[in-house]
Amino acid sequence: MKIQIEAPWEVNDYTRGVIEEKLEKLDKFSEENIRADVFLKKGDNIKPNDKIMEVRLHVPGPDLFAEANGDSFEKTASEISDKLKRQLVKRKEKRSY
Repeated sequence: MKIQIEAPWEVNDYTRGVIEEKLEKLDKFSEENIRADVFLKKGDNIKPNDKIMEVRLHVPGPDLFAEANGDSFEKTASEISDKLKRQLVKRKEKRSY
């Protein structure tokens, strides 16, 4: 899977590695994954959950999308991975009928 990470700042190697590791696990739920576009944002720094991550997973058919926010990008990557996994499993179940 090709993973494109975009942010208005330089993403460090650790955060990039965690995001890629979580999203690459989705490959076992669909052989059709083509590309994941990851968008990282920071909120207003007043709230503790100001790290926002959005992922658009480009697969055949309609793209899948998930969004999460938390106090670290590592936690949001895990949450998004779970959300996209559920969407992939649901899509796969619909196709098998």
